[in-house]
Amino acid sequence: LNPANQAVLHWGKSPTILEKLCQLPFNYFFTDELQKVLNPTLLAACFKNDRNREVTERNVSLKFVRVYLEKGKNKAEMDTKEV
Repeated sequence: LNPANQAVLHWGKSPTILEKLCQLPFNYFFTDELQKVLNPTLLAACFKNDRNREVTERNVSLKFVRVYLEKGKNKAEMDTKEV
């Protein structure tokens, strides 16, 4: 992760790139295939970046990202048990 690349997401006039990501249609928050695109992007944008996290929290509930991570963790644990 690169802080300079993360900063680009909140540069410029509103709506910024990060704000636009947060305003994607609800399908991106509820459809598995679309979550696989949006959630890693939001995680990369917010990782160790308080400004991006604050912008994201103002626009969407991070609950969606948390649930996505929990599903991934549970799947990984199940896959490990099967081996």
